Amino acid sequence: MKTIGIKEPVILIVEGGEDKQFFQALIQHLGLSGIDIMGIGGKDQIKANLKALRNSSGFTIVRSLGIVRDADDDPRAAFQS
Repeated sequence: MKTIGIKEPVILIVEGGEDKQFFQALIQHLGLSGIDIMGIGGKDQIKANLKALRNSSGFTIVRSLGIVRDADDDPRAAFQS
């Protein structure tokens, strides 16, 4: 299983690299700090990465976790998944 390094108490999980770049720019623009953005390589990787995150030694510092998932072409299916 993948090892995840936790550096910040707030984690935002996004699907891919472009999503990560967008949220990094937004967070910088808003002047926020203490947020780690993790691109996981697609929606099919969410479950495995959540398990790896939970099992990481630094997980005890996490106080907030957000997940952003693209709706792509079918918002209803994205919500149901």
